[in-house]
Amino acid sequence: MPKPPLANTKVAMDPKLLEAPIITNPTSSTSLELISQVKDQVKTNIHKEDYDVTEFYHTTGFSQWLARHPRFEHLTLLVIVFNAIWIWIDTDYNPGAMLITSPPVFQIAEHAFCCYFSYEWIIRFLSFRRKR
Repeated sequence: MPKPPLANTKVAMDPKLLEAPIITNPTSSTSLELISQVKDQVKTNIHKEDYDVTEFYHTTGFSQWLARHPRFEHLTLLVIVFNAIWIWIDTDYNPGAMLITSPPVFQIAEHAFCCYFSYEWIIRFLSFRRKR
């Protein structure tokens, strides 16, 4: 007896459904029941809870409040965009091979980005209830 078409999928299915006969007459009641069961099983396997890191944050305190705040998230995204643009500028116009030999504007910008990203990392780290 040939395997049903769903037997080769990587989705975890109910073994009883995989051993079901191949549907030859899609209008019969048993075939419709089988199709309904397979659809329900696929829907169950496809549905996945959304991951939200804020579920692991403290419920009180300044760090968790700031880490959850939409303006903090928007500011961080804006700094990431500016950092990407700055990497382009730094790559094309910085004459120094190392940061210490670069002009002061490049050093100040790099240190500013480093300070902001360190601050963001510390705020997010302090927001977590459990720190492993």
